[in-house]
Amino acid sequence: VVTPVTAARIDDSVVTSSGELNLTATDTISMLAIAGAASFGGKAGIGAAAATNLTHWTSPVTGDKYGESVTAQISGSTVQAGYLTKLSASIADPSGTDPRIIAVAGSLGAGKTVGASGTVALNDLGVPTGNAVEASIVNGSSVTSTNAAAGGVELSATVDQTIYAAGGEVALTTGSGSGLAFGVGIAMTISDLPVTATVTDSHIDAPSLDIEASIGGTVNTISAGAGVSTNSVAIAGSAAVNDIDDTVNASIVGGSSPQVVETSGAITVAAKNTTDYATGAGDVEIDGG
Repeated sequence: VVTPVTAARIDDSVVTSSGELNLTATDTISMLAIAGAASFGGKAGIGAAAATNLTHWTSPVTGDKYGESVTAQISGSTVQAGYLTKLSASIADPSGTDPRIIAVAGSLGAGKTVGASGTVALNDLGVPTGNAVEASIVNGSSVTSTNAAAGGVELSATVDQTIYAAGGEVALTTGSGSGLAFGVGIAMTISDLPVTATVTDSHIDAPSLDIEASIGGTVNTISAGAGVSTNSVAIAGSAAVNDIDDTVNASIVGGSSPQVVETSGAITVAAKNTTDYATGAGDVEIDGG
């Protein structure tokens, strides 16, 4: 279970800067789960393996909820900057080529009369409450720029990560009598990531306002199974599942107090999801009976 909290915040404060103001929160933690099992028996061989990456958890004792979150926020504060005010919150791969989350499980079960194996590779990503990634100006804050030419306000909340879940198994019987080889492999990615960039119940006075929220990257889920019986019955099954419930929100929201957004230039509010999802499952049964 991995539940890191990364935050860059200004809370209940008065901040004045003659230059730029940058709040940046970035999570590039890598998660790698690998499990393997092999069993060889004179009559029966049974192997099982499970690899799981989990980013949320509820304490069975206290009921407290924990989850991975990244936040860049100005809350209940007055901020004046001479140039750009930028809030950036992101989850990203640790490098341009390395995946961030990998779960791999493999198993082998071999016996003369019974060979059974099973694997589960699971990535379960989400937060029990709130937002996974948030860039926000909230709770009656006031953000003002004193530079009419280069003093915009930018909010960016992004997820751009590569995820792999791969499960494979082999079940084998080698005896000369009746036998059963049975194997099941399951690979699954569950994702429930709220990503939000918002100005809520707050005042903005700047040359421009740019609010963007996005999810991108790739999710790869692959499973394979094999059942091999030299004498009788071989059964193999595999499943690859992506269960995705991500939400992307970019907004300007007024609530209980009047909200004023003043700009001399452009206002951009944009939300997008460009994630590539790929699943693959295959199985092989070889029956020699």
